[in-house]
Amino acid sequence: MITSLGKIWNLRGIKTVIQTVMNFKYTYLYKAVNPRTGESFDLVMPIINTEGLNKFLEEFKKYIGERKVILIMDNASFHKSKGLTIPDGIEIEYLPPYSPELNPVERVFQDIKKHFKNKIFESLDKLEEKLFDVINSLSENHLKSLTFYPYIKEAFNVI
Repeated sequence: MITSLGKIWNLRGIKTVIQTVMNFKYTYLYKAVNPRTGESFDLVMPIINTEGLNKFLEEFKKYIGERKVILIMDNASFHKSKGLTIPDGIEIEYLPPYSPELNPVERVFQDIKKHFKNKIFESLDKLEEKLFDVINSLSENHLKSLTFYPYIKEAFNVI
């Protein structure tokens, strides 16, 4: 398993060699974060499509119970699929097209990905083990600092 390659430092004149393995297996992280509190919910799935999103929404609904939430999503095709089942109490707001920088959870994904640069894993299980370690290390304060954008503060009338 290889994750994406990143930049590394090395001494001048020394050739950098990075081991790679051409074996691709995937796992996907579905994540919801409350920007105001940093509370989060995660689900790791082997697929990223309407079926996977429906499973995430079903499990997320169990997690939130009777609370009402707004999920901010981009315009990925499976986010708007006719087969999408949105449970009661969950409202979805879509970002304007081509504006991933407005999606608060994208900064969390960037933060998580930095732990995987230039890493090779013996198996998908080992990669997921590292992913769980990273996810569990993210404090609510850290998640809040990554996601509580000014436009969200204004929406909550919290400044």
